[in-house]
Amino acid sequence: MQYPTSNIRFFWYLIYMYIVGLTGPIAAGKTTVAERLKEKGAIVISADRIGHDLFHKKEIKEKIKKEFGEEVFEDDHVDRKKLAKRAFESRESLDELNKIMWPPITKVIDEELKLYSQKLPSNELIILDAALLLDAGLDKSTNMLVAVTSEREKQLERLMAKNYSKEQAGTRMKMQTPKNELLEQSDYTIENNSSLNSLNNEIEKLWHFIKKHGTS
Repeated sequence: MQYPTSNIRFFWYLIYMYIVGLTGPIAAGKTTVAERLKEKGAIVISADRIGHDLFHKKEIKEKIKKEFGEEVFEDDHVDRKKLAKRAFESRESLDELNKIMWPPITKVIDEELKLYSQKLPSNELIILDAALLLDAGLDKSTNMLVAVTSEREKQLERLMAKNYSKEQAGTRMKMQTPKNELLEQSDYTIENNSSLNSLNNEIEKLWHFIKKHGTS
């Protein structure tokens, strides 16, 4: 399912910047890849970071309260753990949360891209980091799509190491974009099933690939 987003389109930014969409399921290593690329000089726009900031907005809190109730709040602040528990109870609940969050997330992404296009040299590298990149239709506004994937067993192992129960982890994983869809849509894939050193080596290869095929 594609979630409704802002009517603003980012196509014209592609003239000024090189935008790499970075996506992948939970516990596959996408965040680590984004952090390493940032260390190498890329600018990272994180949908997660934007979403967390939006939880403080009055209009967002009102919509969440209307849909999920007072029980997902603590002292008038969104309790992200409680909200996630409610949202992942069903596909319908998760879709409702994404319908609330994705239009304003897309609007902020547009604002940040506009700012960078005005301030930075041409052909600057921007990493658009979003787990729901495909669902939000943002892949259409990138020069390149990179997917970070992992074997199901590895994802489960990593989530349980973060104190998810096996059932909770399985539910989260089941509601992610299917791996085969990510592989079909991506221009470059990192399969993260081994050590951090191995992942760092793959990130180095990705960096060279981006430099060769995109920025100079």
